[in-house]
Amino acid sequence: MPGLKGRLRAWFEPEGLDIPAEIKNTPKTPRELDALGIPQAFDAVFDKLYFDMAGSGAGWLPAIKAALATLRTDRICFGTDYPHDMHTAQDIKSFIDTIKQLDTPEQDKRLMLGENIKRLFKV
Repeated sequence: MPGLKGRLRAWFEPEGLDIPAEIKNTPKTPRELDALGIPQAFDAVFDKLYFDMAGSGAGWLPAIKAALATLRTDRICFGTDYPHDMHTAQDIKSFIDTIKQLDTPEQDKRLMLGENIKRLFKV
């Protein structure tokens, strides 16, 4: 999803927004998006979503960093595609260790490693 967020935002046209005819129903540039105030409207919707880390290439660091650059950490949840991209408990532990070693605040790591799930499912 981190790689697609910009594309989704470029096409986003909230109801009631007066979009010039020449760019309506087309992807908008970052300049056009900013001029129309679309990033704020898009984020109001997008930031309600939660994302799991499954499918990130068994804990592949570039994918995790892309998620951190584009998604709010209070919306990222640990997950794996076990047994498809991870085969043993050792693989899962390695993935968790990768998250724990990230250069990001400890609170963000706690959110991703379980606090978000607790809040989401009220457990």
